[in-house]
Amino acid sequence: MMMLSPFRGQFRVTQAYKPGTHNGMDLVGDEDKTVYAICDGYIGTSTIITDKSNKTWEWGNYVKLVSDNDDETDDGLLIYYCHLSKRLVSKGQKVKKGDPIGVMGNTGYSFGAHLHFEIRDRDNKVKAVINTPAVTNIPNKKGTYESEDEELMSKEYDELKAICDKQSKQIAEQQKEIAAIKAQNPIYNKLEDIPDWGRKSVEKAISRGYVKGSSESDLNLPETMVREIVILDRMGCLCK
Repeated sequence: MMMLSPFRGQFRVTQAYKPGTHNGMDLVGDEDKTVYAICDGYIGTSTIITDKSNKTWEWGNYVKLVSDNDDETDDGLLIYYCHLSKRLVSKGQKVKKGDPIGVMGNTGYSFGAHLHFEIRDRDNKVKAVINTPAVTNIPNKKGTYESEDEELMSKEYDELKAICDKQSKQIAEQQKEIAAIKAQNPIYNKLEDIPDWGRKSVEKAISRGYVKGSSESDLNLPETMVREIVILDRMGCLCK
């Protein structure tokens, strides 16, 4: 599974996922501060809570992306982008993988600009098999990582495909050449397949034991050898 990073290019994990105490991952984009949809879906929430009696205020500007039957995520996952300095989507909006969601920031209960990135199941729960590192394949430890550049991957794929196509063309040409050579020097496995001009000579060579194999199926005689047998027969070399 490829890494599903909300950032493009280099990013850092500054706080790992820890069940019960930190249910998401804190990430910092080093090259691009914009955060992107990791899958197709729709925006379930795009807001900021300022009422501190509501614990969600800690997320500041946040967006909830609901995944939509994607090859790389299960249907109905809830994907939270929190502490944004700016939200770039609205509730109900449909998005495609790679669409901009917002800009990393420092809103809510935050110390320094970063993205709190958290994934929950459709019941809004974090579970052993449904959590941020499990779904995204982002390493669950502090460090610097590089997100897969889909444009670069596509370019590399095109280059690899071009190489494979070239090799396939070369193989096809070689096979064509081999077929032409075989056509010029066919191999006869049965006596009945040998042209009239050489059949009697080969039959004589078989009866004398000069040619091995059954005249019915496995003579394996190239035409050049048949011609040599005919010459030997005409010279009287096949007589006992």
